[in-house]
Amino acid sequence: MSDFFRYKFDEIAEFSKCFNYSSLDYTEDDSGIMFITIKSILKGGGYDKTGLKTIRNRFTQHDFLNENDLLIAITDLTRDGDIVGSPIMIPKQLNGSVASMDLVKIIPNKSIVNPRYLYYFLMIPATRRYFVNHSSGSTVLHLETKSIPKLNLLLPSLDNQERIANILSTIDEVIEKTEATIEKYKSIKAGMMQDLFTRGIDVKTGRLRLSYQESPELYKETKLGWIPKEWEIVKIGEFSKIKGGKRLPAGRELSNAITPFPYLRVTDMQDGTIKQDDIKYVPVNIEPFIRNYKISVDDVYVTIAGTLGLFGTIPAILDQTQLTENAAKICEFDKTVYDRDFIKYQCNSQIIQNQVIREIGVGGGVPKLALFRIAKFKLLKPLINEQTAIVERIQVIENEINKESVSLKKYNQVKQGLMADLLTGKVRVNLNKNKVENG
Repeated sequence: MSDFFRYKFDEIAEFSKCFNYSSLDYTEDDSGIMFITIKSILKGGGYDKTGLKTIRNRFTQHDFLNENDLLIAITDLTRDGDIVGSPIMIPKQLNGSVASMDLVKIIPNKSIVNPRYLYYFLMIPATRRYFVNHSSGSTVLHLETKSIPKLNLLLPSLDNQERIANILSTIDEVIEKTEATIEKYKSIKAGMMQDLFTRGIDVKTGRLRLSYQESPELYKETKLGWIPKEWEIVKIGEFSKIKGGKRLPAGRELSNAITPFPYLRVTDMQDGTIKQDDIKYVPVNIEPFIRNYKISVDDVYVTIAGTLGLFGTIPAILDQTQLTENAAKICEFDKTVYDRDFIKYQCNSQIIQNQVIREIGVGGGVPKLALFRIAKFKLLKPLINEQTAIVERIQVIENEINKESVSLKKYNQVKQGLMADLLTGKVRVNLNKNKVENG
């Protein structure tokens, strides 16, 4: 640590407020100036391209951003403070954009600090905790701007800063390429599902049927459009039961401590399966009160409150897990006639999702999806052997997505480990020997 020096933030940077705007300034046709808000920032830091907006107003040259400009969020709509204090470094494609008043521009003194090193330093847990601890608000968190200049920073020499920034930038490039690969596969999967759930597979040839335009005699017209002649349309409630989950008794809370009774929340239900890195548990003394509301590996879950219409299945390790009241299960269907994964995939396709959108109700101001409405959803039903063939085709591309997702998780873990080591002096960069050493 002897080669690290401690600074206050205002000793190595200046701070500038960003643009004060009204929501009326937003443009609907993307014809305005690219506009960065807190929705453009990933949890913990980084650029979220899905949150970009456009805006029209009178701007000064001071308002426009350049590539590699550094900003931090000073407002946060998340409950856990995931965004407040999080940094974003302007990528090349956002050159000439404008940022909202919910962000502050950091202008580093480049004779003391490398901007990209500073960007990564603002992401480490100690920095994140500092900003969250200096924020307040019940529904919207606001960072005390007077606390920003008081942040303590540890800086090695400029040469070491540059080397550390290059190491972390390299792993970021790998992460970005992996994310792009995942998005490519997801796009392929979406197009594949569109074909599979409109044309199906000719089980004799193992290929997609010719399209309606190519061979109209293979199709029949229905309320769901043109479908293969062999297919039927059935309502989900005609071949299965839809049962809801259960909340904990009033005044009781889930536990972080592991018990034999995991509890599945809507937040755990992602990408047609269960994200298992933050599972909560039912206390042993509470389980008898809600034990009749569990989901099995043979069922298909559906989210019915808050985030609506997510369908998926659970892994074998979570068989007979407690199900939240904000989800339901499609269960007790004949497995010799209906393939579980076929139901899941079709329910996540536009065929069912369009029906979900039409059937959303509101209870107490919160969007709801009633069980009786799910029972009325119309499902396309090929014979079981064709269902299986369709599932196998989708799972080929899904396996590629899962493989890349595992790699992405590994790369992010490597990045977090490197940041913890290199930005705190635990591991030092040795410029002469071109390697890192324990601190």
